[in-house]
Amino acid sequence: MIRPARPGDEAALTHLWNVVFGDSETNIARFLSALYRPETTMVWAEGNHIRSAVYLIDGGITSLPNGRRLPTAYTYAFATLPEDQGQGMGTQVIRAAISRGFELGFCCNIVRPAEERLFPYYTRLGYDTSLSIVQGHVALSNRPVSTSSACVMSTNFATYLGLRRQYLPPTSTEYPAQYLQYVALTAQIGNGGMYRLDIDGQTGCAVAEIRGAELFIREILLPEPLLDKGIQALLIHFGKSAAIYRTASDISPARRIPFALAAFPQGEDIPSELGYYPFVLD
Repeated sequence: MIRPARPGDEAALTHLWNVVFGDSETNIARFLSALYRPETTMVWAEGNHIRSAVYLIDGGITSLPNGRRLPTAYTYAFATLPEDQGQGMGTQVIRAAISRGFELGFCCNIVRPAEERLFPYYTRLGYDTSLSIVQGHVALSNRPVSTSSACVMSTNFATYLGLRRQYLPPTSTEYPAQYLQYVALTAQIGNGGMYRLDIDGQTGCAVAEIRGAELFIREILLPEPLLDKGIQALLIHFGKSAAIYRTASDISPARRIPFALAAFPQGEDIPSELGYYPFVLD
């Protein structure tokens, strides 16, 4: 049967997560402690045996061009046991999660498909509004930036929030503090964190961490002409030769890629292309 999770389901949820995603119990426990709420987690369960689950996380407030501010749920870590996949079980759990979110007062539900080929699957479930992002891969330049005109400094959570607000597009999502604190924690575990960037007299910000041989810049916000210089400064700071980055700084449609999808209650008048949602938990 499909139901919200209950206190005491944590062991079964941990087992499901470990089997499907392969994460360690330590990492799973860290997420459950920070962002998991039984009432916003939908499961397919038979007794204490959980066969499929998906988590609804408080994703903040999404602003629309008309000034409306929508409480937003982020659908995360959709998983079905391998032996139960292909039976429609997960589809029903996702649909139940969307409905559950609307019942709880969320007016927007965002999902980040693990692969672009999965977009049609989620579209069939009711996610019909696209969110795009600028994402790229950059190598360290043979002519690195001068440290006299580029500075990378660790910063605290409150300062980072203030820095990023000046660059957010009109239809972006303002994340709740608890969610961003978890993002910052995962970056720190990856030997990174939140940073202030001073580039040619302009101030920006970035969240970055090390992923294997590369630097993963979850977000970098600077005036567009200084974006590459900021990435180069981060590469030098971390001693890496290449970086993957995400940003809202470049508004060129040609550089945007499909990134996430959103669903809304029936009757909502929503733009076909929504805003900026970079901090998915990938």
